[in-house]
Amino acid sequence: MVLRVMRQDRDQTTNRAAYSPAEFAATCGRHPTWAYRLLYANKIRAITELGRILIPASELERVLSLAQPYNPKGKASVMREPPQTKRGPAFFRDSIPLPAWKTRAGAEGGSKKGHSYKPLPKELRRGGFTYKQIAREGNAAIYEQTWNGCRNPSVSYEVIRIRYRDGFHIGEKFVEPYEVYPNTETWGVDGFTLTDKDAAFAKLREISR
Repeated sequence: MVLRVMRQDRDQTTNRAAYSPAEFAATCGRHPTWAYRLLYANKIRAITELGRILIPASELERVLSLAQPYNPKGKASVMREPPQTKRGPAFFRDSIPLPAWKTRAGAEGGSKKGHSYKPLPKELRRGGFTYKQIAREGNAAIYEQTWNGCRNPSVSYEVIRIRYRDGFHIGEKFVEPYEVYPNTETWGVDGFTLTDKDAAFAKLREISR
């Protein structure tokens, strides 16, 4: 019933045959990065021969057709780790928009001798995806990415240059130095999405030199 109402509301406001990635994501209340990740992982199809990326409206219908009763018990195992606010500020690209002091961290890179940084988590769920670190060489790592909205999800790989944030004070509280996942603005320079595992390891070796 809810799905039918969503479709009726959308049909009353637009008769679009296709969407840009940003429009596709906005229709689902998501950040544009979400749509691009679906494209890179071959989870949605697109038209690319006309000068810009267009996602057919039929793909939106297909995504909506994946709706099923929510089962919180099926995700209980993910909560074995403390919530992020207690774990420390290790941020992923598609998180909720961050204050300026956090987004600046994406531009700070390089290991600093004599400092100990809180490492990125080995596994994390964010934005409908699960990320699992499968390799690390120095300041570079590979995270295996799977989409949680499918029983048999395809797998893609995010190869990243790990960035660093020095410790700082918020009032009287001191936040320890920590490692940072590259943000959306630096994707393509400090982060790369690949669908082939061998290619991901080749990219890891390239950026870790």
